[in-house]
Amino acid sequence: MRTEQRFRLDLAVCSALALVALSCGTDRDASEEHLSSGVMLVMSNAADPQDDDEFNRWYDEHVREVLEVPGVVSATRYLLTEEQLPGGDWPARRYLVIYELRSEDIDAVRERVLATSDSRSHSSSLEMDPLPITSIYRQIRETVTR
Repeated sequence: MRTEQRFRLDLAVCSALALVALSCGTDRDASEEHLSSGVMLVMSNAADPQDDDEFNRWYDEHVREVLEVPGVVSATRYLLTEEQLPGGDWPARRYLVIYELRSEDIDAVRERVLATSDSRSHSSSLEMDPLPITSIYRQIRETVTR
């Protein structure tokens, strides 16, 4: 599969995951009613698939560092399963972290994440070609549950 097609597939998967992720943050108390909710999705790979342990050790530390950014309230990491729905190719990135965001200004959270990037740990165990995909989604409707 060509790189451009793989990139579009990753974006489509990332968008679909955002819909699922927005249902994660349903526990709000009255003091948080004025806050906006959203998610930041990051899809990535280990630079060397044989060294997933080092990648995961570093990424767990990195996630804790991102949680220090005001407005980032939780994070959950996922690994793509080998069994996928029929009719599609696997995305080019195997790992996903979903950060839950809650702030009066979701765009300001994004700016704080970018501004503090140099102060967080970095590792050669993170694949940089292709680059990780990072997307931020703002919640636009209340979460629907059964």
